[in-house]
Amino acid sequence: NQKMDYLFNVDHPSFSIKPPSGSLTPKQKINISVGYKPVDPNKQTHGKLTVTCKNTGTSWIYYLLGLAKQ
Repeated sequence: NQKMDYLFNVDHPSFSIKPPSGSLTPKQKINISVGYKPVDPNKQTHGKLTVTCKNTGTSWIYYLLGLAKQ
């Protein structure tokens, strides 16, 4: 089974991602940490996490929502 290389990217500066990339074999798991530090804590923030396979160019998009302070 072949190892595949992936890139993880967020599109809004209020969100951060660790790790920014990883190599996985089939059925292997990886934990991706998404951090949130809002520019304006009184407003919701929307963003996207994009996971891209470097070997195939296939991408998956996950929608992020940072909540405002209550």
